[in-house]
Order: sequence, then structure tokens, then C-alpha cells
Amino acid sequence: MDSQNQRKILTVLLPFRNESQVIVASLQELAQTLRREDSKGRCSVLLVDSMSTDNSLALAKEHCEAYGWRVVDISERFAKKNPSVGRAIASGIDHINTPYLMILPCDCRLTSGAMSTLLQVIDRGQVGWGGFVKSYLGAGWIMKGYAGFQNFLVHVNLLDLVWTNGIFAKTELIREFDEIFDLGFVEEFFLSERLRGTGKACVIRAPIMVSPRRYQTKGTLKTIGLNAFIVTLFKLGFRNTSILSKLYRRESGLVKSKIPAPEHV
Repeated sequence: MDSQNQRKILTVLLPFRNESQVIVASLQELAQTLRREDSKGRCSVLLVDSMSTDNSLALAKEHCEAYGWRVVDISERFAKKNPSVGRAIASGIDHINTPYLMILPCDCRLTSGAMSTLLQVIDRGQVGWGGFVKSYLGAGWIMKGYAGFQNFLVHVNLLDLVWTNGIFAKTELIREFDEIFDLGFVEEFFLSERLRGTGKACVIRAPIMVSPRRYQTKGTLKTIGLNAFIVTLFKLGFRNTSILSKLYRRESGLVKSKIPAPEHV
């Protein structure tokens, strides 16, 4: 490991699949954020492609080469399984040598101060994991209320952090829970449960901005209700991820269109 890598303390792991419409803008915004809030160059960036069928991978490689970032894919390890954020993390973890990592979905954006705050939290060394509050881009009153309710439940420890909270943790902790990431659905719920037993957590108030695309496509109220249904089943002890995934796909109409299982709820 060279001296430059030894100075880095955080890897931003960015999973993506068929994101050709947004990936270039996402990478440009992330690069701007790191130039502004990581002046000491302590962050690495790793992109993991989850079997994209469009030109997302080519776009990622083109722009990551300019930024000095790395790109890997999950096809070698999970070639015969449906893509998911968890499987992307499992594929990327072997390429990470920083003490902390953060998971940032491709259609999420860090707001001003979010990255610098995270680096300060890591420097203090008082927490092993956590995430950010979130807001939705261009949100109306329904989505603003939904985000506010989610953030409240996260703060009082009644709701698990999900991928769109920008989960961060010590890399060694994530490696310990490798088997979780092959579940294919709601892996973040299991991850949050495991992480709760490892020590103090931190919720950063500088929000992550989340794309509302999925809500706009399938209907805002329908999607919120479906999310609540899946979370409730999980909290009541129903942990069969295969059945949960089938329920989600059926109720959201994904079965008919044969779209792969959603990466997060």
C-alpha cells in the first residue's frame, strides 16, 4: 500500500445499475463535493456496477479514469443472481483498504457540509457506524412529510437506516457481516440490526438528497404504503427475504414487467 492510500480514511462506495441518465451528473457532483470538502484528499471512490444492460458501465469508466477513481462489477461473484445493493457491496469490499466506508446510491446527492461533517465524525473516533438524515429532491408536501417522519423515527431508533441514508461504518464491521449482502432484498435492515450491537452510532443532520423517481413512477402514496408494509412485516419478525421481495414486486407491478428486484425500500 503506498503512502497516498495510507492517508485515506474513507471510501465512498457507489453502486449503480442502468443509471446512464444520471450517472455522469452524479459523478460530477461527487467530484465537486470532494474538492470542496475533502481538501486533504482523504477519500477514495469505488463504483460497483450491478450488471447494467445500458451504457452506464462505459460512462462510469470514462469519467472515473479522469477522476482517478476505480470501477468494478459484480458479475464475477454473482453472475447467476439478481443484482442488489448488498451484492454490490460484497463485490466491492475486497477492493477497499480504508478504515471506513460509506454507501452512496447513484441517484443520491450529498448536501453542503455532509462530507466534511462525516470526516470530522471519523476523526473524533467515537462512533463505529451511522448515516444521514434525508430529503427528497423537488419534494412536495407529501414527500417532505414522509422524509420528516422517516428522519424522526431514525433519530429515536425506531427505524433502520437504509441505503438512501448513506450508511457509513468501519470497514472491518461490514466485512464481518458479509453473508447479509447475498440476501438480495432488505439487506440494509439486517445490516442496521447487526451494527446496533457494535457500539455507538451517529446520525448526521446534513441531509442526503434522494431522487423521488421511484415514487413518481409507481405513485407516491402507493409506494409509501408499500414501503411501510414491508417495514412493518420485517419489524414484526417476518424475515423471509424471498417472500418479502415477491410481495414487493407483485404489489408494485414489477413482476409483470420482469424488472429485477428493487435495491432498497
